[in-house]
Amino acid sequence: MHDVIAGNEHTVVLLTIWASIAGRDLAGKAVHVCHVRHGKVSEVWALHWDQAAMDDAMTEVIVWSARKHSTAGGAVTKDRASHGWSDIF
Repeated sequence: MHDVIAGNEHTVVLLTIWASIAGRDLAGKAVHVCHVRHGKVSEVWALHWDQAAMDDAMTEVIVWSARKHSTAGGAVTKDRASHGWSDIF
């Protein structure tokens, strides 16, 4: 964690992240904006500097999960125009 900025309704966290997702090593910077209601985090908005790498890794996770849990051979698609990725089963 690089820094935290907090107010009454929002907390902003500046991060340097390292992760292994779907066999990929990712490293980069991120910002998480947390919406706080009644003293608890109710929403988190995440921005990653290399969103394309995160999208690719998460798509691999979704495909793996769909194959593992699907009994009907569901379809999984990547839609970069809308949220970077989506899954359709």
